[in-house]
Amino acid sequence: QGRREEALGYLREALRLEPDYHDARNNLGAALRDSGNLQESVVELQRVIKAQPQMAAAHLNLAFSYSLLGRNEEATEHYQIARRLNPAIPALR
Repeated sequence: QGRREEALGYLREALRLEPDYHDARNNLGAALRDSGNLQESVVELQRVIKAQPQMAAAHLNLAFSYSLLGRNEEATEHYQIARRLNPAIPALR
């Protein structure tokens, strides 16, 4: 709610204290995407997936970031992975 930079700071601090806190890194990737830092978002989300390949939320966030970058094949690939990992994620139309 208008405090995006503050949120990013808290997420970065959490990762400074606990670099393997994958949920925080996933949230950082999503927050970076939402703030328009798409390349940084991709880097953070790729790091999560490398460490936690079964994290559906990270694949879903990466799919959204790739989509915004126009990298549609990669977006589709990660969306499909997210759906395989979490069948509650709806199919694209």
